[in-house]
Amino acid sequence: MMLTACGSFGRPQSADTKESSIEKHPFEKLSSDELKDIVLFAIPPEKEKHLSGEQMEKCVKLLREVEVVKKVASEELVGQMIECRITKKDGSACKVQFLNPYIVIDGVWFKMKEDPQDSFSVFANSIIN
Repeated sequence: MMLTACGSFGRPQSADTKESSIEKHPFEKLSSDELKDIVLFAIPPEKEKHLSGEQMEKCVKLLREVEVVKKVASEELVGQMIECRITKKDGSACKVQFLNPYIVIDGVWFKMKEDPQDSFSVFANSIIN
């Protein structure tokens, strides 16, 4: 499965793509110009926030830095979950959940390359809290 999130929002690119082929940077082509809305939701504290234009630009920058290591099976985890619901101007949508060190893109689980600063969580929590 070739994953190019938010370009096709996680759908396979073509039928002849090998199942093991995964886009390392699924959001690298995402642009804030094509976005209508981004909503951040976090548990805890069970709060959500619609992002301003400036916040959407920062969010896109952080999403573009996400590096997927491999596809994994879902797990029961304890800790904070940050969800990013992205809606594009063309009406397409994508749900991205961060459960460090995992990322779930439209229900498909992946292990991310570790970020020692946990940049997306720091960004999201600064907005949510």
